[in-house]
Amino acid sequence: MKTLIGIDPDTKSTGICCWTSGRAPRFLVAHAKGRLEEDRRQGMAESLGMVLQELAGDLEVDGALDEIEVAIEWQRLRPAREKNPNAMMAVQAVAGMTLAAVLREFQPDYQPTIYLPIPSDWRGTVKKEAKHALWMTEARLTEGEGPLVNVPAAALSHCKCALGLVLWLRRGRLIS
Repeated sequence: MKTLIGIDPDTKSTGICCWTSGRAPRFLVAHAKGRLEEDRRQGMAESLGMVLQELAGDLEVDGALDEIEVAIEWQRLRPAREKNPNAMMAVQAVAGMTLAAVLREFQPDYQPTIYLPIPSDWRGTVKKEAKHALWMTEARLTEGEGPLVNVPAAALSHCKCALGLVLWLRRGRLIS
């Protein structure tokens, strides 16, 4: 049984999509509170650890750990385009926290294949908001129904991007 996991890091709400073959996708969110990014660092690390530990436990119970692929959106500074490069560094810190949590929960027992694509590698140069509807259609999902019904509005964009990462894996790492 193959399980694909896509993770879209953010300092407030990190979106996670887990899709095991033959089942509906599942969405999880790691949350952190605080006015400033530096106020949220530790909370995000703790939340990621708890959410991924829960996910690994659920997958183990379901017997869905035979083959796992994980895609975590990585970042690269684009000096000419970045309004605030330090904000991107904070998101990259969350990506690193995410990688560490995935390795802790799934290594060495399950040997996941881990990909760290930058946005242009997995969604091309089109803005993510333009891709959300395409990914929802490809996955045959409707906003506000099914597996997305309990996703908070503030985390919906990150969960849709996590879905996009899962679909990228499902297509053999080809941009849609």
